Amino acid sequence: MIKLSKLRIITLLAGVGVIIGATAAGKGIGTFCNLCPVGFLQVTAASRSIPTGMIIGVSIGVVLVIVLGRFFCAWLCPSALVKSSQPDRKYAGKSSALKYMPYIVLVLAVIVSFIVQFPIFCLACPIGLFFGFIYAVFRLFHTFEPEWNLIIFPAIIVLELIIFRRWCSYICPVSGVFTLLAKLPLPKLRLKVNSHTCLLSRNIPCHACEKGCPEGV
Repeated sequence: MIKLSKLRIITLLAGVGVIIGATAAGKGIGTFCNLCPVGFLQVTAASRSIPTGMIIGVSIGVVLVIVLGRFFCAWLCPSALVKSSQPDRKYAGKSSALKYMPYIVLVLAVIVSFIVQFPIFCLACPIGLFFGFIYAVFRLFHTFEPEWNLIIFPAIIVLELIIFRRWCSYICPVSGVFTLLAKLPLPKLRLKVNSHTCLLSRNIPCHACEKGCPEGV
């Protein structure tokens, strides 16, 4: 059985391989952007038109989230690699209003993208920054001229994911969109809680899962 951390590492390596292969073949590096619903909304707002080239990829991503739930956040997101596996207790008991922050960030990102005519959140997205850093490293071996991206991108990722410990829960609009999609009342393939062993399903306030979850969800 592949453990969660190993699956994330395998995913990252596969992503790096795809980017390097696509770049070497002259196919560009938009593979992952084409699956992101937040990126799609921002590009639509920035360009004032629907990016038809992204529709198929984003549609596939949306269907997968509806059917499988937040599988990307739980299993595949490279952001979780730099986060502690232990719960962050200092956020315990914080206002539940914080759970709406990802949606506020999403709305602001779309509005600002429309104004400046550029997908602004992509400059702060840890996933995009990570693969952007890989692309910058790849270019370094071709041009032999280091760029500021080699320093700036990793610095922003460290700032976001280490200082802002609850990035996924309280900031990330991608996580927010996936949460909304996962709640749609459509056919789903999900793991279910065993009611015979789950105390909470029998109205016993256990909360062991919540206390053990690094994101406190």
